[in-house]
Amino acid sequence: MKKLTLAFLGFAAAMVLSGCGIRGDLERPPPFWGPDERTDEERAYETEDAPAEAQAEATANGETR
Repeated sequence: MKKLTLAFLGFAAAMVLSGCGIRGDLERPPPFWGPDERTDEERAYETEDAPAEAQAEATANGETR
């Protein structure tokens, strides 16, 4: 009986803990309060497609080079 209970608890723990991870890249969440004071270098370090993102943002704001 102890073996069955232990096996069930082990299986239950494995099922619960298997859902704890996030797949893919982790992204930094926005700040809870105040402006986002990161520099462009910090933003570029955190995102791989920073130049494309900056270009899309500039286009959306009506800025041109």
